[in-house]
Amino acid sequence: MTNVEMNCDQESKEKNSPLPISFWVERVVLITFIMLVVGQFSKARSEPVSLAGHRAVYDIALENGTGRAGNLTASGRVVLEFDGDACQGYTQNMRFLTRYLGPNGPATTSDVQSTTWESGDGTIFRFNSRQYQDGELKLSSRGDAAREDSSDISVDLIEPEEREFNFSEGILFPTEHLMLLIAQAEEGARFVQRDVFDGSDTGDRVSATSAVIGQPVRSEITGIPGVEPLNGMIYWPVSLAYFELGADGQPGEEVPSYQLSFDLFRNGVSTDILIDYGEFALRATLSEIRFFDAVACEDQ
Repeated sequence: MTNVEMNCDQESKEKNSPLPISFWVERVVLITFIMLVVGQFSKARSEPVSLAGHRAVYDIALENGTGRAGNLTASGRVVLEFDGDACQGYTQNMRFLTRYLGPNGPATTSDVQSTTWESGDGTIFRFNSRQYQDGELKLSSRGDAAREDSSDISVDLIEPEEREFNFSEGILFPTEHLMLLIAQAEEGARFVQRDVFDGSDTGDRVSATSAVIGQPVRSEITGIPGVEPLNGMIYWPVSLAYFELGADGQPGEEVPSYQLSFDLFRNGVSTDILIDYGEFALRATLSEIRFFDAVACEDQ
């Protein structure tokens, strides 16, 4: 993973707070910010969805808090780099650094570093992530997932423990999920439900997702370094809820683990991201972006 310099305000949360910040980091960043080319869903469309390689920076701030989170303050930054193509696959490097401060102190720093790679045909997904708290490694996940001929997914997990397991057909990788949302939005769909495996947390969980897609809007985004290619582009307001699946493959709770709201551009970029946990919410605001030059596979 590339090294990224991070500068954040000195704010954090209570060390022993049960609020699921690290859970948000893995799931939200890998699913909301991932920008890969279409896998199997490109075959159902007349043209593949074309997504942009880029480096984006998002500033994190506490949107609101109630109850035990009412006195929480938080700030941080996400730096994401995505690059690749359908020939060599797609690589995403991400680092999320944030600081939290509760009413009883002291400040706590969370640092999540993640690398994913997905083959151009959407059949292989590799994941490697590290979660640190105050410089101490708290959680890691690493492994490979592959779609078999039967469409089942086999996972070879290396960390946090070595084991192999399978998921039944119908479960999507993050690439497929994001591309499905864009494809469905292009076709005018307003509600999408799918199960997703992203290798986050302990590397062995699947989430049920429910997405509500709003009407398309033509962007008038300005004032952000490098944002010019997004100005005038179509985006869709999306609300996306995540539910943990139980042992029977059904959502274990009627209330989602968390819910995202964001503007999804047709090239895969997400802006104005709100992560709502009920007791508190975090907002990720795009502060700068740099797009990479696109190179067609046949030109390599």
